[in-house]
Amino acid sequence: MTKNNAQKKAARARAAAERSSYVRAQRREREAAEARASRPGGPLRVPLAEQLVWARVLRPAIPMVYLDLNHYIYLARASQAANTAAVSTKLKPYAELAEAARKAKTEGRVMFPLSNVHLMELSKVTDPRQRAEVAGAMEDLSDFNYILDRVTLGQLEMDAGLDRLHGVEKSVDDYLPLVAPSFAHGFGRVVNLRVKDAEGTDTSEKVRELIGTEAFTNLFAEMNLEMERAMLRGPSDAEAAQLLGGGWDPTVFRRGQQRRLDFELETEQVLADNPDWRSGRLRDVISGRDVRHEWIDLFVKLLQEREEDGRPHEMPSTEDTPGFWAAMPQVQAAISIKTRYHRNATRKWRTNDICDIDAMSIAYPYCEAVLTDKEARAALVDDRDLRRIPTFMPKRPEELAAWLKDLPLVVNHTSLVPPPDTVP
Repeated sequence: MTKNNAQKKAARARAAAERSSYVRAQRREREAAEARASRPGGPLRVPLAEQLVWARVLRPAIPMVYLDLNHYIYLARASQAANTAAVSTKLKPYAELAEAARKAKTEGRVMFPLSNVHLMELSKVTDPRQRAEVAGAMEDLSDFNYILDRVTLGQLEMDAGLDRLHGVEKSVDDYLPLVAPSFAHGFGRVVNLRVKDAEGTDTSEKVRELIGTEAFTNLFAEMNLEMERAMLRGPSDAEAAQLLGGGWDPTVFRRGQQRRLDFELETEQVLADNPDWRSGRLRDVISGRDVRHEWIDLFVKLLQEREEDGRPHEMPSTEDTPGFWAAMPQVQAAISIKTRYHRNATRKWRTNDICDIDAMSIAYPYCEAVLTDKEARAALVDDRDLRRIPTFMPKRPEELAAWLKDLPLVVNHTSLVPPPDTVP
Protein backbone atom coordinates (compact mmCIF):
# COMPACT_ATOMS: atom_id res chain seq x y z
CA MET A 1 0.00 0.00 0.00
CA THR A 2 1.39 3.40 -0.99
CA LYS A 3 1.79 6.22 1.52
CA ASN A 4 -1.05 8.21 -0.08
CA ASN A 5 -3.42 5.26 0.05
CA ALA A 6 -2.54 4.63 3.67
CA GLN A 7 -3.23 8.26 4.52
CA LYS A 8 -6.57 8.16 2.70
CA LYS A 9 -7.54 4.96 4.47
CA ALA A 10 -6.65 6.46 7.85
CA ALA A 11 -8.63 9.61 7.03
CA ARG A 12 -11.68 7.52 6.07
CA ALA A 13 -11.36 5.54 9.30
CA ARG A 14 -11.21 8.73 11.35
CA ALA A 15 -14.24 10.16 9.54
CA ALA A 16 -16.18 6.95 10.10
CA ALA A 17 -15.25 6.96 13.78
CA GLU A 18 -16.34 10.58 14.11
CA ARG A 19 -19.64 9.84 12.40
CA SER A 20 -20.16 6.80 14.57
CA SER A 21 -19.40 8.79 17.70
CA TYR A 22 -21.77 11.54 16.59
CA VAL A 23 -24.53 9.05 15.82
CA ARG A 24 -24.10 7.38 19.21
CA ALA A 25 -24.19 10.73 20.97
CA GLN A 26 -27.32 11.75 19.08
CA ARG A 27 -28.98 8.44 19.91
CA ARG A 28 -28.15 8.78 23.61
CA GLU A 29 -29.54 12.32 23.66
CA ARG A 30 -32.72 11.17 21.87
CA GLU A 31 -33.18 8.27 24.28
CA ALA A 32 -32.64 10.58 27.25
CA ALA A 33 -35.23 13.02 25.90
CA GLU A 34 -37.71 10.20 25.37
CA ALA A 35 -37.06 8.93 28.89
CA ARG A 36 -37.66 12.38 30.32
CA ALA A 37 -40.87 12.79 28.33
CA SER A 38 -42.15 9.36 29.40
CA ARG A 39 -41.73 9.94 33.14
CA PRO A 40 -44.84 9.15 35.16
CA GLY A 41 -46.64 12.49 35.34
CA GLY A 42 -44.80 13.92 32.32
CA PRO A 43 -41.43 15.70 31.88
CA LEU A 44 -39.65 17.59 34.64
CA ARG A 45 -41.16 20.97 35.42
CA VAL A 46 -38.27 22.39 37.46
CA PRO A 47 -34.92 21.35 36.00
CA LEU A 48 -31.95 23.63 36.67
CA ALA A 49 -32.63 27.00 35.04
CA GLU A 50 -30.71 27.97 31.91
CA GLN A 51 -29.70 31.29 33.48
CA LEU A 52 -28.55 31.02 37.09
CA VAL A 53 -28.94 33.81 39.63
CA TRP A 54 -25.84 34.12 41.81
CA ALA A 55 -25.67 35.66 45.26
CA ARG A 56 -24.49 39.28 45.27
CA VAL A 57 -21.05 38.59 46.72
CA LEU A 58 -17.50 39.74 46.14
CA ARG A 59 -15.23 36.73 45.85
CA PRO A 60 -11.44 36.37 45.84
CA ALA A 61 -9.80 36.93 42.46
CA ILE A 62 -7.90 33.66 42.97
CA PRO A 63 -9.42 30.15 42.80
CA MET A 64 -10.93 28.67 45.95
CA VAL A 65 -10.51 25.02 46.90
CA TYR A 66 -12.81 23.26 49.36
CA LEU A 67 -11.59 20.16 51.22
CA ASP A 68 -13.89 17.87 53.18
CA LEU A 69 -13.05 17.27 56.83
CA ASN A 70 -11.99 13.72 55.98
CA HIS A 71 -9.24 15.03 53.73
CA TYR A 72 -8.04 17.47 56.38
CA ILE A 73 -7.80 14.50 58.76
CA TYR A 74 -5.53 12.71 56.28
CA LEU A 75 -3.46 15.87 55.77
CA ALA A 76 -2.98 16.07 59.54
CA ARG A 77 -1.95 12.40 59.70
CA ALA A 78 0.49 12.88 56.85
CA SER A 79 2.02 15.85 58.67
CA GLN A 80 2.36 13.86 61.88
CA ALA A 81 3.89 10.90 60.03
CA ALA A 82 6.44 13.16 58.34
CA ASN A 83 7.63 14.31 61.76
CA THR A 84 8.05 10.83 63.19
CA ALA A 85 8.64 8.20 60.51
CA ALA A 86 8.37 7.38 56.82
CA VAL A 87 5.05 8.32 55.29
CA SER A 88 2.89 5.29 54.48
CA THR A 89 1.72 4.50 50.96
CA LYS A 90 -1.81 5.63 51.86
CA LEU A 91 -0.61 8.97 53.26
CA LYS A 92 1.97 9.75 50.58
CA PRO A 93 -0.57 11.38 48.21
CA TYR A 94 -1.66 13.63 51.07
CA ALA A 95 1.92 14.61 51.82
CA GLU A 96 2.28 15.60 48.16
CA LEU A 97 -1.04 17.47 48.28
CA ALA A 98 0.03 19.34 51.42
CA GLU A 99 3.24 20.46 49.75
CA ALA A 100 1.48 21.62 46.58
CA ALA A 101 -1.27 23.34 48.57
CA ARG A 102 1.12 25.25 50.85
CA LYS A 103 3.18 26.42 47.88
CA ALA A 104 0.15 27.58 45.92
CA LYS A 105 -1.29 29.34 48.96
CA THR A 106 1.99 31.05 49.85
CA GLU A 107 2.37 32.31 46.29
CA GLY A 108 -1.15 33.75 46.32
CA ARG A 109 -2.44 31.42 43.61
CA VAL A 110 -5.23 29.78 45.61
CA MET A 111 -7.32 30.02 48.77
CA PHE A 112 -8.63 27.22 51.00
CA PRO A 113 -11.73 28.53 52.83
CA LEU A 114 -13.39 26.70 55.67
CA SER A 115 -17.12 26.57 56.33
CA ASN A 116 -19.28 26.34 59.42
CA VAL A 117 -19.76 22.68 58.50
CA HIS A 118 -16.06 22.11 59.25
CA LEU A 119 -16.54 23.61 62.70
CA MET A 120 -19.59 21.51 63.47
CA GLU A 121 -18.17 18.27 62.08
CA LEU A 122 -14.86 18.71 63.90
CA SER A 123 -16.75 19.24 67.16
CA LYS A 124 -17.99 15.63 66.88
CA VAL A 125 -14.41 14.32 67.17
CA THR A 126 -14.20 13.31 70.83
CA ASP A 127 -10.41 13.26 71.23
CA PRO A 128 -9.17 16.82 71.99
CA ARG A 129 -5.67 15.97 70.75
CA GLN A 130 -6.96 14.76 67.39
CA ARG A 131 -9.15 17.85 67.08
CA ALA A 132 -6.12 20.04 67.71
CA GLU A 133 -4.05 18.20 65.07
CA VAL A 134 -6.77 18.52 62.43
CA ALA A 135 -7.39 22.14 63.39
CA GLY A 136 -3.68 22.77 62.86
CA ALA A 137 -3.90 21.42 59.30
CA MET A 138 -6.92 23.61 58.67
CA GLU A 139 -5.22 26.71 60.03
CA ASP A 140 -2.15 26.01 57.90
CA LEU A 141 -4.12 26.20 54.65
CA SER A 142 -7.08 28.43 55.47
CA ASP A 143 -5.61 31.18 57.66
CA PHE A 144 -9.09 31.04 59.23
CA ASN A 145 -10.84 32.29 56.11
CA TYR A 146 -14.48 31.14 56.09
CA ILE A 147 -17.01 31.05 53.27
CA LEU A 148 -20.55 32.30 53.90
CA ASP A 149 -23.03 29.75 55.22
CA ARG A 150 -25.75 28.14 53.12
CA VAL A 151 -28.56 30.11 54.79
CA THR A 152 -26.97 33.49 54.08
CA LEU A 153 -26.09 32.46 50.52
CA GLY A 154 -29.63 31.19 50.02
CA GLN A 155 -31.07 34.50 51.21
CA LEU A 156 -28.73 36.41 48.90
CA GLU A 157 -29.73 34.23 45.96
CA MET A 158 -33.42 34.77 46.72
CA ASP A 159 -32.87 38.52 47.00
CA ALA A 160 -31.01 38.60 43.66
CA GLY A 161 -33.76 36.50 42.07
CA LEU A 162 -36.46 38.91 43.23
CA ASP A 163 -34.47 41.88 41.92
CA ARG A 164 -34.16 40.16 38.55
CA LEU A 165 -37.91 39.61 38.39
CA HIS A 166 -38.52 43.28 39.19
CA GLY A 167 -35.73 44.63 36.99
CA VAL A 168 -33.81 46.11 39.93
CA GLU A 169 -30.05 46.63 39.77
CA LYS A 170 -27.77 46.74 42.79
CA SER A 171 -24.44 48.50 43.19
CA VAL A 172 -21.39 46.33 43.68
CA ASP A 173 -20.66 48.51 46.72
CA ASP A 174 -23.56 46.74 48.45
CA TYR A 175 -22.28 43.21 47.76
CA LEU A 176 -21.18 41.08 50.73
CA PRO A 177 -17.77 39.39 50.86
CA LEU A 178 -18.04 35.69 50.05
CA VAL A 179 -15.02 34.90 52.23
CA ALA A 180 -13.71 36.63 55.35
CA PRO A 181 -11.11 35.79 58.05
CA SER A 182 -13.46 34.91 60.89
CA PHE A 183 -15.44 31.88 62.02
CA ALA A 184 -18.37 34.27 62.57
CA HIS A 185 -18.49 34.95 58.83
CA GLY A 186 -19.25 31.26 58.35
CA PHE A 187 -22.48 31.87 60.27
CA GLY A 188 -23.35 35.15 58.53
CA ARG A 189 -22.27 37.22 61.52
CA VAL A 190 -19.54 39.63 62.64
CA VAL A 191 -17.58 39.40 65.89
CA ASN A 192 -16.16 42.57 67.41
CA LEU A 193 -13.62 42.02 70.16
CA ARG A 194 -13.71 44.57 72.97
CA VAL A 195 -11.68 45.01 76.16
CA LYS A 196 -14.10 45.14 79.09
CA ASP A 197 -13.66 45.63 82.81
CA ALA A 198 -15.23 43.57 85.59
CA GLU A 199 -18.51 45.48 85.23
CA GLY A 200 -18.64 44.84 81.49
CA THR A 201 -17.80 48.41 80.47
CA ASP A 202 -15.92 48.78 77.20
CA THR A 203 -12.45 50.12 78.04
CA SER A 204 -10.84 49.63 74.61
CA GLU A 205 -9.96 53.27 74.06
CA LYS A 206 -8.49 53.60 77.56
CA VAL A 207 -6.28 50.56 76.90
CA ARG A 208 -5.20 52.04 73.56
CA GLU A 209 -4.17 55.27 75.24
CA LEU A 210 -2.37 53.40 77.98
CA ILE A 211 -0.28 50.99 75.91
CA GLY A 212 -0.11 52.77 72.57
CA THR A 213 -1.71 52.07 69.20
CA GLU A 214 0.87 49.53 67.97
CA ALA A 215 0.76 47.45 71.15
CA PHE A 216 -3.03 47.71 71.18
CA THR A 217 -3.22 46.45 67.57
CA ASN A 218 -0.88 43.55 68.36
CA LEU A 219 -2.92 42.68 71.45
CA PHE A 220 -6.14 42.46 69.47
CA ALA A 221 -4.47 40.43 66.71
CA GLU A 222 -3.24 37.93 69.32
CA MET A 223 -6.65 37.80 70.99
CA ASN A 224 -8.35 37.22 67.66
CA LEU A 225 -5.91 34.45 66.70
CA GLU A 226 -6.46 32.64 69.98
CA MET A 227 -10.23 32.97 69.62
CA GLU A 228 -10.16 31.51 66.09
CA ARG A 229 -7.97 28.63 67.22
CA ALA A 230 -10.19 27.92 70.21
CA MET A 231 -13.35 27.95 68.10
CA LEU A 232 -11.88 25.52 65.57
CA ARG A 233 -10.20 23.01 67.89
CA GLY A 234 -12.95 23.11 70.53
CA PRO A 235 -12.52 22.81 74.29
CA SER A 236 -10.30 20.41 76.15
CA ASP A 237 -11.98 17.98 78.54
CA ALA A 238 -11.35 20.33 81.47
CA GLU A 239 -12.62 23.35 79.54
CA ALA A 240 -15.68 21.40 78.41
CA ALA A 241 -16.56 20.60 82.03
CA GLN A 242 -16.41 24.31 82.90
CA LEU A 243 -18.47 25.29 79.87
CA LEU A 244 -21.12 22.70 80.67
CA GLY A 245 -21.39 24.15 84.16
CA GLY A 246 -22.02 27.55 82.58
CA GLY A 247 -24.90 26.33 80.41
CA TRP A 248 -23.04 25.31 77.24
CA ASP A 249 -24.98 22.71 75.27
CA PRO A 250 -22.85 20.85 72.67
CA THR A 251 -25.86 18.82 71.51
CA VAL A 252 -27.64 21.75 69.82
CA PHE A 253 -25.97 21.08 66.48
CA ARG A 254 -26.65 17.34 66.62
CA ARG A 255 -30.31 17.89 67.46
CA GLY A 256 -30.68 20.28 64.54
CA GLN A 257 -29.09 17.79 62.17
CA GLN A 258 -31.30 15.01 63.52
CA ARG A 259 -34.43 17.07 62.81
CA ARG A 260 -33.34 17.61 59.24
CA LEU A 261 -32.45 13.91 58.92
CA ASP A 262 -35.93 13.05 60.17
CA PHE A 263 -37.37 15.10 57.31
CA GLU A 264 -35.36 13.10 54.76
CA LEU A 265 -36.53 9.87 56.40
CA GLU A 266 -40.08 11.17 56.09
CA THR A 267 -39.39 11.77 52.39
CA GLU A 268 -38.23 8.16 52.16
CA GLN A 269 -41.61 7.04 53.46
CA VAL A 270 -43.45 9.32 51.03
CA LEU A 271 -41.51 7.75 48.16
CA ALA A 272 -42.12 4.24 49.50
CA ASP A 273 -45.85 4.99 49.40
CA ASN A 274 -45.51 6.37 45.83
CA PRO A 275 -42.83 4.17 44.19
CA ASP A 276 -43.48 5.52 40.66
CA TRP A 277 -42.00 8.85 41.71
CA ARG A 278 -38.54 7.33 42.02
CA SER A 279 -38.51 6.46 38.32
CA GLY A 280 -40.50 9.54 37.33
CA ARG A 281 -40.38 13.18 38.32
CA LEU A 282 -38.32 12.59 41.45
CA ARG A 283 -36.45 15.89 41.17
CA ASP A 284 -39.77 17.76 41.12
CA VAL A 285 -40.83 15.95 44.30
CA ILE A 286 -37.56 16.64 46.10
CA SER A 287 -37.49 20.24 44.87
CA GLY A 288 -40.98 21.02 46.14
CA ARG A 289 -40.41 19.40 49.52
CA ASP A 290 -36.96 20.96 49.96
CA VAL A 291 -38.11 24.51 49.16
CA ARG A 292 -41.06 24.15 51.52
CA HIS A 293 -39.02 22.69 54.38
CA GLU A 294 -35.75 24.63 54.07
CA TRP A 295 -36.52 27.97 52.46
CA ILE A 296 -40.11 29.14 52.49
CA ASP A 297 -39.99 30.71 55.98
CA LEU A 298 -36.81 32.61 55.11
CA PHE A 299 -38.39 33.67 51.82
CA VAL A 300 -41.43 35.14 53.59
CA LYS A 301 -39.12 36.94 56.03
CA LEU A 302 -37.14 38.36 53.09
CA LEU A 303 -40.34 39.66 51.47
CA GLN A 304 -41.26 41.37 54.73
CA GLU A 305 -37.82 42.97 55.00
CA ARG A 306 -38.00 44.21 51.41
CA GLU A 307 -41.41 45.75 52.12
CA GLU A 308 -40.05 47.52 55.21
CA ASP A 309 -37.11 48.83 53.16
CA GLY A 310 -39.41 50.14 50.43
CA ARG A 311 -38.12 47.66 47.85
CA PRO A 312 -40.26 45.62 45.42
CA HIS A 313 -41.65 42.72 47.43
CA GLU A 314 -44.29 41.09 45.27
CA MET A 315 -44.05 37.32 45.13
CA PRO A 316 -43.24 35.63 41.81
CA SER A 317 -46.28 34.68 39.75
CA THR A 318 -47.44 31.08 39.55
CA GLU A 319 -45.74 30.82 36.15
CA ASP A 320 -42.48 32.36 37.40
CA THR A 321 -42.20 30.46 40.70
CA PRO A 322 -40.65 27.19 39.40
CA GLY A 323 -38.00 29.09 37.42
CA PHE A 324 -37.34 31.40 40.37
CA TRP A 325 -36.20 28.52 42.59
CA ALA A 326 -34.57 26.59 39.74
CA ALA A 327 -32.16 29.50 39.13
CA MET A 328 -30.48 29.37 42.56
CA PRO A 329 -27.14 27.51 42.38
CA GLN A 330 -26.80 26.78 46.09
CA VAL A 331 -30.39 25.58 46.46
CA GLN A 332 -30.23 23.46 43.31
CA ALA A 333 -26.91 21.80 44.20
CA ALA A 334 -28.50 20.50 47.40
CA ILE A 335 -31.59 19.32 45.51
CA SER A 336 -29.42 17.47 42.99
CA ILE A 337 -27.63 15.52 45.71
CA LYS A 338 -30.83 14.72 47.58
CA THR A 339 -32.49 13.55 44.36
CA ARG A 340 -29.57 11.21 43.66
CA TYR A 341 -29.63 9.80 47.20
CA HIS A 342 -33.40 9.33 47.28
CA ARG A 343 -33.41 7.49 43.96
CA ASN A 344 -31.87 4.51 45.78
CA ALA A 345 -34.70 2.97 47.80
CA THR A 346 -32.31 0.85 49.90
CA ARG A 347 -29.94 3.67 50.84
CA LYS A 348 -29.52 4.32 54.58
CA TRP A 349 -29.55 8.02 55.47
CA ARG A 350 -27.22 9.33 58.21
CA THR A 351 -26.69 12.68 59.91
CA ASN A 352 -23.34 12.91 58.10
CA ASP A 353 -25.31 13.09 54.84
CA ILE A 354 -26.88 16.35 56.01
CA CYS A 355 -23.43 17.80 56.72
CA ASP A 356 -22.12 16.66 53.33
CA ILE A 357 -25.08 18.15 51.48
CA ASP A 358 -24.77 21.47 53.33
CA ALA A 359 -21.05 21.67 52.55
CA MET A 360 -21.37 20.71 48.89
CA SER A 361 -24.30 23.06 48.27
CA ILE A 362 -21.93 25.92 49.18
CA ALA A 363 -18.66 24.61 47.79
CA TYR A 364 -19.73 23.21 44.42
CA PRO A 365 -21.31 26.40 43.03
CA TYR A 366 -18.95 28.93 44.62
CA CYS A 367 -15.51 27.26 44.65
CA GLU A 368 -13.29 26.31 41.71
CA ALA A 369 -12.27 22.90 43.04
CA VAL A 370 -13.78 20.50 45.59
CA LEU A 371 -12.27 17.34 47.07
CA THR A 372 -15.05 15.36 48.70
CA ASP A 373 -16.12 11.75 49.22
CA LYS A 374 -16.98 9.34 46.44
CA GLU A 375 -20.76 9.36 46.87
CA ALA A 376 -21.20 13.15 47.04
CA ARG A 377 -18.84 13.60 44.10
CA ALA A 378 -20.82 11.15 41.95
CA ALA A 379 -24.10 12.89 42.79
CA LEU A 380 -22.68 16.19 41.50
CA VAL A 381 -20.64 15.18 38.46
CA ASP A 382 -23.27 12.74 37.16
CA ASP A 383 -25.96 15.44 37.14
CA ARG A 384 -26.26 16.54 33.51
CA ASP A 385 -27.58 20.01 34.35
CA LEU A 386 -24.91 20.79 36.95
CA ARG A 387 -22.12 20.22 34.43
CA ARG A 388 -22.51 23.80 33.22
CA ILE A 389 -20.92 24.83 36.55
CA PRO A 390 -17.24 24.11 35.75
CA THR A 391 -16.08 23.07 39.21
CA PHE A 392 -13.06 20.76 39.22
CA MET A 393 -13.97 17.57 41.12
CA PRO A 394 -10.86 15.40 41.52
CA LYS A 395 -11.28 11.80 42.54
CA ARG A 396 -7.97 11.55 44.38
CA PRO A 397 -5.65 13.92 46.27
CA GLU A 398 -2.87 13.50 43.69
CA GLU A 399 -5.21 14.87 40.99
CA LEU A 400 -5.81 17.98 43.07
CA ALA A 401 -2.06 18.32 43.75
CA ALA A 402 -1.36 18.30 40.00
CA TRP A 403 -4.13 20.87 39.42
CA LEU A 404 -2.67 23.15 42.10
CA LYS A 405 0.80 22.96 40.59
CA ASP A 406 -0.58 24.17 37.25
CA LEU A 407 -2.39 27.21 38.66
CA PRO A 408 -0.95 30.44 37.26
CA LEU A 409 0.06 33.49 39.25
CA VAL A 410 -2.74 36.06 39.56
CA VAL A 411 -2.16 39.79 39.30
CA ASN A 412 -3.76 41.59 42.26
CA HIS A 413 -4.50 38.27 43.92
CA THR A 414 -5.85 39.99 47.06
CA SER A 415 -8.59 41.84 45.16
CA LEU A 416 -12.26 40.95 45.30
CA VAL A 417 -14.51 40.55 42.25
CA PRO A 418 -18.20 39.71 41.67
CA PRO A 419 -19.09 36.29 40.24
CA PRO A 420 -18.64 36.42 36.45
CA ASP A 421 -22.26 35.49 35.78
CA THR A 422 -23.87 37.72 38.40
CA VAL A 423 -27.30 38.90 37.28
CA PRO A 424 -27.93 42.59 38.12
